[in-house]
Amino acid sequence: MTIPLLDGSQKLGETTFDEQNQELIDTFNMFSKACQEGECGDVIFNVLKYLNRYVSEHFSYEEALMQVFKYPRLEAHKDEHARFKEDVEKYSESLAHYESLEDLAIKVYRVFLKWVINHVRKEDKDMIRYVKLRTG
Repeated sequence: MTIPLLDGSQKLGETTFDEQNQELIDTFNMFSKACQEGECGDVIFNVLKYLNRYVSEHFSYEEALMQVFKYPRLEAHKDEHARFKEDVEKYSESLAHYESLEDLAIKVYRVFLKWVINHVRKEDKDMIRYVKLRTG
């Protein structure tokens, strides 16, 4: 299963934010394709490496943006970020101890899919709508 690329309705119009979200979707699509081809264990290291960078760079950027615009759901949004970051850290730490990279990849894939669907496509979309209303 691939998730379609972000369309214009989910873009904020702020270059860094939009590029980071596009890169997230592109990485998910690559991971999804690898899993469909039975190669998810081959790419899991790079996916986790990317996700660690993503949670470090994107979350701090997005949270600063929400703070500037006084987003009313900032704390709840930050809590979701913290939970996803914990998942990424947990799976990254267990990478060396997992007997089957494919099993680990499937677990990461499920968490990643849930993140894209529930957070990026819903929570971020609501935040984008809020910011756009304030920037005209």
